[in-house]
Amino acid sequence: MVRLRGAGDNERMDTTCDGRPALAGPGACRPAPPPVWADETTMLSAFLDRHRASVRRACAGLSPAASAAAPVPGSPHLTVRGVVSHLTWSEHHWFEAVLLGRPERVADPPEGAPAAGPGAVRRPAPGSGLADLIAGYEAQCERSRTVTARLEPRSGARRSRVGEPPVTLRWVLIHMVEETAAHVGQLEMLRGLVEADPLRRLP
Repeated sequence: MVRLRGAGDNERMDTTCDGRPALAGPGACRPAPPPVWADETTMLSAFLDRHRASVRRACAGLSPAASAAAPVPGSPHLTVRGVVSHLTWSEHHWFEAVLLGRPERVADPPEGAPAAGPGAVRRPAPGSGLADLIAGYEAQCERSRTVTARLEPRSGARRSRVGEPPVTLRWVLIHMVEETAAHVGQLEMLRGLVEADPLRRLP
């Protein structure tokens, strides 16, 4: 039996957790499955939104000590807070700075080693709690969705590396699916390690 496409098949499915407490339990935010029938941008955006929602789930319920812990030997800067901050930077860098050519306004903290470069910020500010970092990440994701809605899949970026052709919105969406999924894996690993530590387990 052939399924006919309906008017709503190309609409982006809602995978956000609007209105939910920022650090609610992991089961409080279950991202909807991506649509089966959709254009490529909608499909890629839905998969990306699914991974974005998993960031919140991986952080849900973590104590301040757990979110700041660096349990991986040899990686003193690899923390839950650092990964969330890096993901916020990635959203801003690719969608706003690269695609739109806007100035970099979000700093990239280090992952495993101090970042180099004159404009680098070494890690999230000590006073920024995990709830604030998650809220900032989700606000940045919403900006990325706005940029995505304004561009065509083959729209070329306004910024590119010397000697390389500009990437497209399609490339950025595919890269961000890959990037976010990889960092969700890091968050889940970090969560497992800190939960196994009786000094840092969840309250």
